[in-house]
Amino acid sequence: MKKEIINKMINSKYKTTLKGVFIFELKSFLGRVFNNKQPKLDEKSNYLHLGCGTTYLENYINADFFGCFKFWKRYKRCPDWMLDFRYSMNCPSNVWSGVFTEHALEHLYPDQVLKILLELNRTMKEGALIRIVVPDLQQCINHYQKTNSDIKGDGASIVWDLTQNWMHLSVWDYELMYIFLQEAGFCNIKKVSYGMGRDENIIKDSLNRKTGSLYVEAEKCIDSISL
Repeated sequence: MKKEIINKMINSKYKTTLKGVFIFELKSFLGRVFNNKQPKLDEKSNYLHLGCGTTYLENYINADFFGCFKFWKRYKRCPDWMLDFRYSMNCPSNVWSGVFTEHALEHLYPDQVLKILLELNRTMKEGALIRIVVPDLQQCINHYQKTNSDIKGDGASIVWDLTQNWMHLSVWDYELMYIFLQEAGFCNIKKVSYGMGRDENIIKDSLNRKTGSLYVEAEKCIDSISL
């Protein structure tokens, strides 16, 4: 067990390097300059999957970071819409009938999360819901406290996995997510469970992320902030 913990924690796959940062920022710059297109919207209903990775939802606009250029493709399929979440969305206001995002916001700093939430509020229709799934700090702490004391170091590795692995830049519990959603102009903010919610169209939870995830839904209200 001790050897497994060490091997997991010294894995450098997600370690930040100058080369990695340079490549990331270069892709962001090239994408925003040469591939900053608006999403292809339907006249009636549009659902956004923000931070899709390689998971593409049917009848959704699957959006993620710039990763597909004519001269370079990382994956066989490209997102339907490419953008950098740290910047304003090249998208009209009041177009999304619902938004689903799963294990994406924790890869942003808190100020960047607030900015994207403000942009989502602007671009969602009145009364539309956003469903946010992120790693749950409270569950992590509970797990840490219950960790078998005979397994030395395992508790710390659990916290490390949440706070420093996978290129995570922020951690969330329900109370903090509530504050950020409220600040961004959302209302009727509620903590929900895996597979449960107010709009079945945005319940797209991955089973493999059921354990350890926080599920929150919020509504764009009539008097929401509009930028």
